[in-house]
Formats: sequence, structure tokens, C-alpha cells
Amino acid sequence: MRDYVAWIDTADLPWSGDVPGIRFKQLSVNPGTQARTVLLRLDPEAGYVDQPSAHYHSATEELLILAGRLSFDQRTWYHRGGYVFHPPGLVHGFASKVPECAIMLARSDGPASTTFIPRGEERDDLPYYRSASSAAPTRPLAQVPSPWTGPFDRVPAQTGTITRFTYSQDAARGERSSLLRLGKDACEAQPEAVPQGAAEELLVLSGSVEAADGAVLHAGHFACYPAGHARSALKALGTAEVFHSVFVD
Repeated sequence: MRDYVAWIDTADLPWSGDVPGIRFKQLSVNPGTQARTVLLRLDPEAGYVDQPSAHYHSATEELLILAGRLSFDQRTWYHRGGYVFHPPGLVHGFASKVPECAIMLARSDGPASTTFIPRGEERDDLPYYRSASSAAPTRPLAQVPSPWTGPFDRVPAQTGTITRFTYSQDAARGERSSLLRLGKDACEAQPEAVPQGAAEELLVLSGSVEAADGAVLHAGHFACYPAGHARSALKALGTAEVFHSVFVD
């Protein structure tokens, strides 16, 4: 199970890593499974080299683009607010390109080993499962170049208006990753405690929010709530956008 991470300002954390052009800030980790959430920075000017061929991962790959842009096939480009969910064993990255420094929130559900497919041996140039007999996952591939046009659904709030764009979900497992938009001075309904076997994470993307203890949280503040923890409702100071995830841990 992940540790509880009180609201931290990710700007205060140092970048780590010794691979040229690749740096990360670890935000949360499950020591038992090695599932983790990090801020990831890929910078071509610092030596980052695009991935050489199509590949798949042994664990889930969930990415939320915070700055810059990237593509896995040079047809679809992901900009700020863009999102990708790759289930394990899904072959992708046929023509990966990071043309400028890109920063993203990255989450996996285990050790993220990568297997590359030699050039010319791909079955397609669109995502496919490495095994034709692979059962479709209950949380499928999700590709959202930009969420800003919606659709946004209204969610319960103590005051004001809060809407939600759902990036990806697994109803069977109770998982969901979404973008919350808190209207002017809106306050969430009181969240319930995180259920056993799950974790909840939030990252403020824009604007400012206030927690029940009076702490003011700005863009870049992150928190992780493991099973059994209940967080306070967030109130927007003006308007705000928050990335919110609940997932099996």
C-alpha cells in the first residue's frame, strides 16, 4: 500500500535520474508492488532520444501531459491536458516523437519493464495486443489529445458548480481518472474514505483551492490518500482545475 502523502508542492522536489534527457520526481510508491506515480520530464535538448520502435510494457502506463507535446505515432499529438492509458501488453509507439521538453504525470501499477518490437516485425501501425489471444482488459486503451471541449458532467457539490471530464475508467474495479473543474468559489461534497485495496491521488492543475485546515494549494500541489484515509473537501479560490484518480493499489 502507498504511504499517505500530505499536500506537497512538487516544485520544491528535486529532479532525479541519470539517463540523459530523462528526469523524474517520485510522488508516491507502493513498496510491495513497485507501483508508482512520478513527474516525468523528457527533454531532447538535454539528450533525450525518441524510442526506437514499437513496444509494450509489463505494467499499465498512464500519462497526463502537463507541458510540451508528444506523439506515439506522429498522427495524434498530445498537448497540455492530454492523456493516455496503455494497458499491459498493448503494442504502441510506432513512431514516437518528443519534439520539445515535455513534462507529464506518469503512473504505473508495477515495475514498468519495456519490450521493443524490431522494425519490420510489427503486425500493424495502430495499437494492438502482443498476443492475439489476449483478453480485452476491463480498463481499455484511452487516448485523449485534449479534454478542453468535453463533455463535462456535473457532479455533486456543497456550493457552486463542479464538472468532470472522465479520461479513463474501470467500473468493475472502481477506478477512474478525471479532470475536475471547480467553478467560482465552488466547494466539493465531502469525500468518502478511500476503500480497501485502493488509493486516491490529486494534482492541482490550475487556479488555487483551499483545504479544510485553511491550507491554500496552487498548481503543482499533489496528494495521495491510501485506503482508509478521508480527505477534506476542496474549495476553489476563484476557479480551479484538479486531476483526480482513484485506482486499485
